[in-house]
Amino acid sequence: MKLVITRSSFLHLQQSSFNRDSEMLMWDRGGMNPLQEPRPLTGQPRAARMALLPAPAGTLLATRVRRTVAQLIVRGSWPAGARVPSSRKFAYDLGVSRTTVQSAYHALIDEGYLVPSDRRGVFVSERLPAIAQFLEPESAGGGGDRWEESVQWDRWASAGRESPWPELQRERQWKYFDFPFVTGQHDPAFFPDEAWLRALKKALGSEHRYASLDDRLEDDPLLLQALCTRILTVRGLRVSPENMLITMGSQQGLQLLAETTLRWGDRVAMENPGYTDARHVFHRVGARMIDVPVDAQGAIPQSDYNGARLLYVTPSHQHPTNVTLSLERRLQMIAQAEEQDFLIIEDDYDAELRYQGQTSPCMASLDPNGRTVYVGTLSKTLAPGLRMGYVVGPRKLIAALRQRRRYAHRQPPGHIQRAIALLMEAGDLARSYRRYRNDLGLRWQAAAEAALEWFPPGQILPPGGTGLWLRTGVARPSLEIAADAREHGILIDSGNRYFSNPEDGNSFIRVGFGVINAERIPEGMRRLAALLPSNSSLSLPSIPPVHMKVEK
Repeated sequence: MKLVITRSSFLHLQQSSFNRDSEMLMWDRGGMNPLQEPRPLTGQPRAARMALLPAPAGTLLATRVRRTVAQLIVRGSWPAGARVPSSRKFAYDLGVSRTTVQSAYHALIDEGYLVPSDRRGVFVSERLPAIAQFLEPESAGGGGDRWEESVQWDRWASAGRESPWPELQRERQWKYFDFPFVTGQHDPAFFPDEAWLRALKKALGSEHRYASLDDRLEDDPLLLQALCTRILTVRGLRVSPENMLITMGSQQGLQLLAETTLRWGDRVAMENPGYTDARHVFHRVGARMIDVPVDAQGAIPQSDYNGARLLYVTPSHQHPTNVTLSLERRLQMIAQAEEQDFLIIEDDYDAELRYQGQTSPCMASLDPNGRTVYVGTLSKTLAPGLRMGYVVGPRKLIAALRQRRRYAHRQPPGHIQRAIALLMEAGDLARSYRRYRNDLGLRWQAAAEAALEWFPPGQILPPGGTGLWLRTGVARPSLEIAADAREHGILIDSGNRYFSNPEDGNSFIRVGFGVINAERIPEGMRRLAALLPSNSSLSLPSIPPVHMKVEK
């Protein structure tokens, strides 16, 4: 008797072979045992005869095969002592390459699920690995539902002290919006791709390999030296590498400083409006916040800081208003720190991005009493995703910060540190930064001109940074304006998240220009302004009144 299979009947058999309620079943033409070798249908197209376990996107195929076999063994479909299908046969059943199956088999042998036997093949182990007895059939492939259901995680998992303020959010798909007026991102068009790849490769060469790959428990001396000579001297700071700590972005520097210098209940004075994440960092270690109001000259010095232990400021470009703290106020705060016995944390996150005039010297360089700790970052000049920042201060403080960091993640990645150092040493970072800064200057000019034309009068538009702080002049909350703008392909930040009382930000929005082309800015600003309902009876909101507010 000759079996004849047409193309249509073959496809019908192929489609009907997959049972949604039993994905692990194999189909065959005559009740063939799963461990028998197949009798291939010559001349027919190859198709998968067994379904692999589902897995998240990006999971390696060999990993999926390994998990599938592990589940077959745990379920008993492949009993202990049974000979497993050859790699060729099982590859045929799964519709994958033989190499993939061999890789999975080797992994299962290493894990104790399978046992090889010379010239006889591979067999299911008589003694499964210890972990197998704890796996339910559904979880043998890596499912985690039992984690969610078997333990009341609210009793065990705590995210720390709850905060009354909104959290900073990032739109991952910003590049697909028509007008991405976002802040906190770096334009990838100005990232030195080729130079960065060269630096990464060189950092793995014989001269730099150990600095890149060793567990050193210390920072890269080449990077420390480069920062001292190429970055800090420009800001007026002349320090040695012993005065520096490399951090995973400036935010980790703030976190380490908060944990090291503050006790539960201590008070921290900071600008209002101010940097949202800094307020969260201090609050989460138990600090009580004191608001320091801001005007066109930056944070306003107070006669009394109510016993604050720290004063946090962003003097070069106040976050988020972008105004620069005047020299007179800098000197006044430095004197007050000595008189009232507090420390100053100077967050100098984008001082280099100034498009008119000269950059002011940093406060730390002006402080004769050594009470100002300097926090810097390469996020604005290189890329925020590389997470590279630094803290500059007295040796005893840096040593304490390093000891605390050691038990969080020991050190920032050595390979990244050495590559950045080589990038700076070759001058590639400075060249790409100059190009970006020049282009940002054009973007600021386009954004400022559009703001003067389309938005209410009286805007303060300092020539620096990567965003504009704008008054809307309308009663509509800025959260609603931001949501409406998003629906029209325009991304902006509402002002609410920057104030200690979020409602104080209802009349403000933040419009970034760091990633949008200059020629797109005028049209985007015009469309954004069109979303603001005009109402001439409303007076223009002013900056919050000068007052001190102490969190209870």
